[in-house]
Amino acid sequence: MVTDLAQTIATIYSHFCIDMTAPYAQIVQKEEGEARAYKSKHEYSLEQFGLTREQIVKRYEDIFNCFEFEKVYNSSSQS
Repeated sequence: MVTDLAQTIATIYSHFCIDMTAPYAQIVQKEEGEARAYKSKHEYSLEQFGLTREQIVKRYEDIFNCFEFEKVYNSSSQS
């Protein structure tokens, strides 16, 4: 849903046999564009919370394995 909001909404409408109006489709497209362009002004680091990458990977190893996430312990990118 997050990566393609407009398509997700169109699929839901289609599933329930609801016609999406052109004005609503334009609103969805606009909102999707704004969401993609959004950049948070907040920055956090693992250190702020007393965590390391190693701890995160160890704690959530099942999730890393399930989704085939990379388990890199690069000390230069600890945020």
